Amino acid sequence: MGLHMALAMAATLTLNEIVDPGANEGGPGDPGVVSFASQGYSEQRISPTSFAGLRKTPFGTSARANKIADLVSHLKVNIPLRMH
Repeated sequence: MGLHMALAMAATLTLNEIVDPGANEGGPGDPGVVSFASQGYSEQRISPTSFAGLRKTPFGTSARANKIADLVSHLKVNIPLRMH
């Protein structure tokens, strides 16, 4: 169940990046947002030096990218032995 949810979330991020990069949470590249205000529109994105509790994952640094990484973190890659 978690793998299917992670794949759907990753597909949404990728599709947004292709069709409309501004549709992702932090804009193009899905950088992640530390704080957000509404009426006066104030947004503070994650700086490259400080990730404010969010990890840098292969999917990005946003909260959604961190959730995807959490959903697939239990999976392990098993490399089969090669017989010569």
